[in-house]
Amino acid sequence: YRFVRWLPNEVIVLERNDDYWGERAAYDRMIFKVVPDNTVRVLELRNGQVHGLDGIQPAELPSLEADPRFTVYRAAGMNVGYLTFSGFAERLADPEVRLALAMAINRSNLARVALDGTGRVAHYPLPPGFVGLPADAEEIPFDPAAAREILQQYAGRWTQPLRLHVMTAPRVYFPDSVRAASLIRRDLEQVGLKVEIVARDFKSHLDLLRHGDFEMGLIGWVGDNGDTDNFLSVFFGGWAAEVGSATNFSFYRNPDMDRLLLAGRREVDTGTRQGIYQDALALWRRDLPILPLVHGEDVVVLRSDVEGFELQRTGDLRLGGVRPRAVSGD
Repeated sequence: YRFVRWLPNEVIVLERNDDYWGERAAYDRMIFKVVPDNTVRVLELRNGQVHGLDGIQPAELPSLEADPRFTVYRAAGMNVGYLTFSGFAERLADPEVRLALAMAINRSNLARVALDGTGRVAHYPLPPGFVGLPADAEEIPFDPAAAREILQQYAGRWTQPLRLHVMTAPRVYFPDSVRAASLIRRDLEQVGLKVEIVARDFKSHLDLLRHGDFEMGLIGWVGDNGDTDNFLSVFFGGWAAEVGSATNFSFYRNPDMDRLLLAGRREVDTGTRQGIYQDALALWRRDLPILPLVHGEDVVVLRSDVEGFELQRTGDLRLGGVRPRAVSGD
């Protein structure tokens, strides 16, 4: 397909490229609609106005899976949704405070309620199966009593609410980030903190995080290539902590971490890389600049009269081979 037009926040239109060297596209046009409201999007699917959608709320899946008009594609995603603590937030500067906040959050409940069975708890800032993950996971415990005890030692810091920034757009790791934030707020209130949720559109939220103008923020990452470096360097590389363009939203800078990440990039032996990245994860666990929360499933729903679609672990939607389902005759 070739590009025709783009109306920001409304629609992107492609048309079949008849000069394409490979297999001829099955459809004359491919139209991507932007419909922020999930209820409206699902209604358009059910009414036949669109062929499919992603970014669906998990609560909608059981009825769609039971409807023969639709096919639900779902698989474990290569992603992690996490809570980032800004390195510029003085109240959160102590690793002990960040550990207390981590112990106060019931991540099992978060995965169960906020993802409605379409994901799992994240214990590390890497998806399962990645090089560097230790054989025996050292999980951060859910321990509100210990969290409260630590936070009381810093009682003078909590006279004003903590601000938790979230995006309003659905993401594979947070289908409803505002709901996830509400669960986190409830958990933190149980250990004596007040929390204010600040919700913005995704672009504004991302810009805020890149500039470090926040205390806590919900965000996530979907891997590009299946390599450990594509997660850890994004999260913890000192070179990724430049104000205005950061992907290291905690602005975590540690020469030892940088040394390990660069060594991991140069190394080709998997066993050696395993040790390098285990050491990097040990630094993350000690300092806790971010708190991994969940891994979300990739979910796409298409009408059953469409075939040729395959989920990609990167979360990309590859639609070049999608075509109308062939109808067999008698």
